[in-house]
Amino acid sequence: ETVNYGGDSALMFVRTLNSVRFGGAILVAGLSALAIFLIANTIKLTIYARSNEIAIMRDVGATNGFIRAPFVVEGMIIGALGAIIPILFTIFGYILIYDKLGGVLFSEMFRMTPPHPFVLQLSLILLGIGMVVGLIGSFMSVTKYLRWKR
Repeated sequence: ETVNYGGDSALMFVRTLNSVRFGGAILVAGLSALAIFLIANTIKLTIYARSNEIAIMRDVGATNGFIRAPFVVEGMIIGALGAIIPILFTIFGYILIYDKLGGVLFSEMFRMTPPHPFVLQLSLILLGIGMVVGLIGSFMSVTKYLRWKR
């Protein structure tokens, strides 16, 4: 006698998921900017601590690229080390949630991806993002210092 149309609730659910995705993207962008700022300041402190060595390198004819390279590598290492904690949370958290929920998120309609290839791929993406953020922060800091010291 009656028919329940579930389209409105499905559309509301899709809008909610899009809002969560947009909010997550803003959060990731903000945290990435914060990480770049922190890494740039760390590299800046390292540069000022090694300013005598940099002056000696300039005196013997080192190019800006030769001076910049160790600091960029250090920034990438800092970024990789900073990505270890999110990687561990991702690995153990996703596997735990997958096991506790039996691979089903809300209903059978929302099945979770099996953890083993997915967690490895996500961990590599997080490591890559951490290294890129470290590279950007250190590159900006060293380039600013080398421009300022000419």
